[in-house]
Amino acid sequence: MKSFFVTISALILAGSVLAQTNPPTTPTTPTTPPRPTTPATPAPTTPTQPATPAQPATPAQPATPKPVVSPIGWPPKLALGQRWVLSLEPIGQWDIALSARDRDGDPIGTAKATTEKTANYQVFFYYVQKDNVTNLYLSANNGTGFLCQFGQNSLSSNPNDVTMVGAAYKKDLNKPFEKMDSICLATWINSPVAPLSIQPTTPTPTTTTNTTNTPPTPTVSTPPTVASPTNGTATDVKPPASALALAWVPKIDVNQVWLARIGNLSFDVTLQRLAAGVARGTAKRGTTTGDAFLFYNSAENRLTLEMNLGTDQFICSFDIKGVADKSYTGAVVYRSGSSVAQTLKESCALFRTK
Repeated sequence: MKSFFVTISALILAGSVLAQTNPPTTPTTPTTPPRPTTPATPAPTTPTQPATPAQPATPAQPATPKPVVSPIGWPPKLALGQRWVLSLEPIGQWDIALSARDRDGDPIGTAKATTEKTANYQVFFYYVQKDNVTNLYLSANNGTGFLCQFGQNSLSSNPNDVTMVGAAYKKDLNKPFEKMDSICLATWINSPVAPLSIQPTTPTPTTTTNTTNTPPTPTVSTPPTVASPTNGTATDVKPPASALALAWVPKIDVNQVWLARIGNLSFDVTLQRLAAGVARGTAKRGTTTGDAFLFYNSAENRLTLEMNLGTDQFICSFDIKGVADKSYTGAVVYRSGSSVAQTLKESCALFRTK
């Protein structure tokens, strides 16, 4: 009887060792979802589900965020029929039309590039409740794309401000999301406070749920080109008497005042807020006042000034080649309403006056 129990114990022990040396394999996930899930910190090793893209870490939100006055609201009031303009320097700019819904009920649509050198994308715009962030995902449907992530503090306290400022991430094939040294600027151009001249040109979409996650392609008329707003006048690059000495790398801070010249146009830029390296304020030309953003991209060694006044948008880009003692000189891209963005022949000159 004793030998019988010894034999049984030996068999059990052998079975246990065999099970430990041949563990069952875990099947991998065979497909990739068409839009990213809630952002998570990318793992340094191969994830358990290699087909699901690892998402960037969600930035921590303050315990008591500032009150939201912007018409965008928080969470953002995303809806079918909305049109947005997304600027991601130095990658490009897109016109976004929300025209359908995915299986979760979130708006989706298309991002049409405003320049021929930039690709078009499918768009997913959605709020992540547990992280209190809003993601704008530009997907190329082949595992690549861009993700813009906006927190509650990305909104202005100005009731007429319809722009969100967020962090930018890029997604390469078979790689996790990687944070970019740049920012996303998403502007709701047919909001209640936007000019009536930039209303959607597409028919009002239906609210039918798109169960395939493939949004229909909206019919968009070819936007018109426009003449240069400067009438071909050369830019005066001579610094004004109040101009201060400048250095490279630029030093950007709140309460600074800058003067921008584009051809025969002049803009007074006052910086009022600074977050994540992006200065935000106002640009004034005559009696017209709009939003201004000034930020330095260390990866590109480039300074960008964006000004939105009514239906006009100016984006000036400066690098070290345009640095003088008291000025920065660079190229400028101009866009009016729904027209195609164009690079002006006139240069953009920037001076700091305070």
